Amino acid sequence: MKHLFLSLIILIPVLSFGNNPLELDESEIDLSKAEKLESLILNEPNLDYQTLKESAPELMDNFVDHTEDNSAAFLDSSDTIIPPFWWGFCLGIWGILIVLILTDKNKVAVKKAFVGCLVMGISVLAVYGIIILIGLASVSY
Repeated sequence: MKHLFLSLIILIPVLSFGNNPLELDESEIDLSKAEKLESLILNEPNLDYQTLKESAPELMDNFVDHTEDNSAAFLDSSDTIIPPFWWGFCLGIWGILIVLILTDKNKVAVKKAFVGCLVMGISVLAVYGIIILIGLASVSY
């Protein structure tokens, strides 16, 4: 019975990767728009993004404009990825350092990360204090 269980633990992951659902066939990928866009760019070397957007909007409908982005874009508090507070709360001093580097010293974001670090520190101290108090209260003399 032990050998059957062990063999199932080993074989199930191996058999489950037999068909990769994320793998695409070359026949399923449509690159016609990308090829037209490439030929357009190669024919006109001085073509910029705005002219390309105006001259061939049907080719640009699936492309996202990232020209306005900066490094602090994903660390804004309105963003849903990871706000600076949670960087500081989860990673402490390292989170503050990450926010400092990624936001190019954005003072508001670094302050939020610092507040997150302080909240985490106070929470950890409170939990340890409660554990110590419970431990001291359970000791009988």
